Amino acid sequence: KRFFAGAGIGYQNFEGISGITLFGDIEYLPLKSKLSPLLNIKVGYDHIWNQYEGGTGTALGEFTAGIDYKLTQKLNIFLKSGMLFTQQAFLIPVKIGMRF
Repeated sequence: KRFFAGAGIGYQNFEGISGITLFGDIEYLPLKSKLSPLLNIKVGYDHIWNQYEGGTGTALGEFTAGIDYKLTQKLNIFLKSGMLFTQQAFLIPVKIGMRF
């Protein structure tokens, strides 16, 4: 497989401010070799319950790139980083994970 698509929901809690994230993402592995670069795009919606009445909702956009290593036919590990834009903020996420 070289294309992966998914949807998700997340819960956020930072220093007493909580919120939810709804998103869809697409990931692409351009090579079929054991070691491949990867590209990922995630788009969605964030809503946090902050000091404003009813909270604040904004669009979410995340663009990441990294490397993917195939351990077995059905198990991969990856490392990726990039840019995340949400709630009038710019963040640099670093992610390590497994795909099975």
